[in-house]
Amino acid sequence: MHLRKSRVLKKIKEGGCAFSFKMNVVDPRIAEIAAMSGIDCIWIDMEHTHLSYRDVLTHISTCRAAGVSSLVRVPQNDLTATKKVLEMGPDGILFPMVRSAKEVKELIHQLVEEAKSRRRFRFGEFDSVSDDFDDNMGMDA
Repeated sequence: MHLRKSRVLKKIKEGGCAFSFKMNVVDPRIAEIAAMSGIDCIWIDMEHTHLSYRDVLTHISTCRAAGVSSLVRVPQNDLTATKKVLEMGPDGILFPMVRSAKEVKELIHQLVEEAKSRRRFRFGEFDSVSDDFDDNMGMDA
């Protein structure tokens, strides 16, 4: 299985700083212009904007075409909203209103267990949860 390399994770692991652009408008040309400026990722905000799931998919596709990472802040911390976004294939998910590492681990655990036990669902470019899911997604649980 081949996963895209995250520019953000690469820079952070090398001790560097990654730069992002917060996307809160519908027009994907703004994301394209931001990508051309040399940023590392585009942060697509669903929590405080009117972006639809279709808009988010367009922005993720624009990021992929421009070679920058995409991070999506989901509108709320629930399994349904998060799965919809994960199935679009972003490079990362931001959970709103998370106050501890424990909460993050619980959210990730719910998603992984859902994927493993109930049915197969699509994580972007691959169709099942691999044995090395945590390593592939850059999570240190």
